[in-house]
Amino acid sequence: MKPKKGQNQVEYYATYGFKNGKGDCYVMAATFCMMAKVKGYKNVKMVKGTVPQANGRNGAHGWCEIKIGKTVYAYDPNFAYTYRNSNVKHHSGYKFTYKMLGKGFGLYKYNLKKVKRISC
Repeated sequence: MKPKKGQNQVEYYATYGFKNGKGDCYVMAATFCMMAKVKGYKNVKMVKGTVPQANGRNGAHGWCEIKIGKTVYAYDPNFAYTYRNSNVKHHSGYKFTYKMLGKGFGLYKYNLKKVKRISC
């Protein structure tokens, strides 16, 4: 499952999610982005980046950012799935700032050096 070259990635992944009722982190991020736009949020982005995996390597991951006032908040819809489906229990993946990373909140260690932000 991958959008064609030049195709709007957010629309592709969101459409897949809404039609099939399932998907990976990109699908979850895109559907969340589209729903945030419908709810009236203006500055919404889908983020494609990486997070460390259990094998020690970085793995591809998708999440969202919404700028509210002067603050950028991250929202990770995949977090709830991970919480429900593993023995590892984390803090909620909703409405956190990157300043919270590594401060005992149990958040993923998002690699912010190489990310692609796509407007929704």
